[in-house]
Amino acid sequence: MQKPILQILIEAIVIGQLVLYTYWILTILVLPNLINIIDLTHNNTIIIFLTGFFVHIISEMTGINLWYVKNYTSILQTIESNIKN
Repeated sequence: MQKPILQILIEAIVIGQLVLYTYWILTILVLPNLINIIDLTHNNTIIIFLTGFFVHIISEMTGINLWYVKNYTSILQTIESNIKN
């Protein structure tokens, strides 16, 4: 079973938006308060790590990961049956 490109693009857009919004929230709300504690101004690696970290935490806390795991196979089967018809 292979997902069609449209399905992959939709998933990529959703994840991309979640990463982008998390990054914005970190840089606007969280990081200005941490700059006094940690020098984050020259190290984007820390910002990228924190973005991924919080995206994962958000996905777990909201149930996105669990929903995806439970529904992934049925979604693929639906897509496959639609392609055959």
